[in-house]
Amino acid sequence: MSGLSTRDEDCAETAVMEAGDGGDPTSDIVLEQVTYEAGVYKAVGSFLTAASPPTVYDLLTDYPTLPRIFTSIAECREEAGKEGDSLLRQTCLWEFLGFSGQFDSLLRVSEDPAMHRVSFSLVPGQSGFLADLTGTWSVQAAPGDAGLTRTQYSLAVHLASKPPHAIGSLAKAIFASQVKAMLSDLQQAVGR
Repeated sequence: MSGLSTRDEDCAETAVMEAGDGGDPTSDIVLEQVTYEAGVYKAVGSFLTAASPPTVYDLLTDYPTLPRIFTSIAECREEAGKEGDSLLRQTCLWEFLGFSGQFDSLLRVSEDPAMHRVSFSLVPGQSGFLADLTGTWSVQAAPGDAGLTRTQYSLAVHLASKPPHAIGSLAKAIFASQVKAMLSDLQQAVGR
């Protein structure tokens, strides 16, 4: 989730970061892209695992257990949505510059079991400091014959107000670390 510029003009920066020593491909979490452009932070990251796509997908769609998987989710309740989607009411945890707290959000979630894809978006007006949030978890067989599964997480966040220029670089780094933490939490849960 590289330096962040929050100047009035649009600034697009991309960073590619990898975790791990490169020895075991299933131990690496790769942040493929981290950008800030037009007031929106975007990140794409992934990891490889020996677990099957259905196994990973089932973890992601077992909503009551998400607080046991993701350290940033304190509570998650599923509500009925429209047209086959679900609404998730979550209490999420945050930390920034030594401060911490929690916030509630309501997400519209759409599942595609055939593609092992879960997409989500913030229901408008349901979070005080987020203007918009969209994301996707995509779980597919990794290319090649290694028998591995590639889990990719894409997230785009538009804050309700732009962070001060002085902490812009820090805000982008924190966003990158939060995306990496989500991937790490899921990777650990898959390995259990």
